[in-house]
Amino acid sequence: MSTSYDVIVAGGGPAGLAAAVSAARLGVKTAIIEKNGILGGNLTSGHVGPIMGGTSKGTITDEILELLGIKGFRMHDVERAKKVIPKWIHKENIDVYLQSQVCDCIMEQNQIKGLKVAGKNGIYEIYGEIIIDATGDGFVSYCAKAPYEKGRPEDRLMQPVSIMFTLSNVDTVRAVFCYGEECSIPVMGMRYDEFCQKAHDEGILPPNVSVVRLYPHVNNGEVLCNTTQANKIDGTYEPDLFKAELELRDQMDLIINF
Repeated sequence: MSTSYDVIVAGGGPAGLAAAVSAARLGVKTAIIEKNGILGGNLTSGHVGPIMGGTSKGTITDEILELLGIKGFRMHDVERAKKVIPKWIHKENIDVYLQSQVCDCIMEQNQIKGLKVAGKNGIYEIYGEIIIDATGDGFVSYCAKAPYEKGRPEDRLMQPVSIMFTLSNVDTVRAVFCYGEECSIPVMGMRYDEFCQKAHDEGILPPNVSVVRLYPHVNNGEVLCNTTQANKIDGTYEPDLFKAELELRDQMDLIINF
């Protein structure tokens, strides 16, 4: 199979969605190549939130917030996102290739002319006038042999990795939410950060965790927990990813019990 587009976006996460919608609204033929079975990236399969960093008005970020029904600083409903995001992209007349992994670039005179994609029907080629790398780790650029750096300069270590998760049946009136000043809230006769540190020192919390951060959720009785942490993980090295998965899932049990 071989086809061509004006714009190909590799990666269907938030950045890829914004790039594809922007291109499609210019009237050009656009496609998204997504390795997972659902669009949205960290908004869906990654279970990441709340959405932060909006500095402008009238942007695609605002459109996504409206799509997800978010008002204020809250975690969205991931299952709702899995439904509304594909419908939004379909309405924009963007072609979507799910469960399709970019495996190489098609190069011509040091320029990217297309992508080799591994899908359910085998390996095929897709050509584009413009290729946008929204893979999250620069994989298209890597395949095109673009220069890159990995990790911080002094030791090449990367940012610690984490798994966010949602807790149900929570008394949200009594919960300590992460609004920037949560550490000063008194809990059992001490500051919240001191309370968490004490639990860490006593082995109640995992070794890498010294504070538990909770965020409000759009669903009543639910909170998002952004707390787990695994260090010295290379996000581009597959064995490290599995190692982190095991460690972080174990950490979740301790955090929930806390």
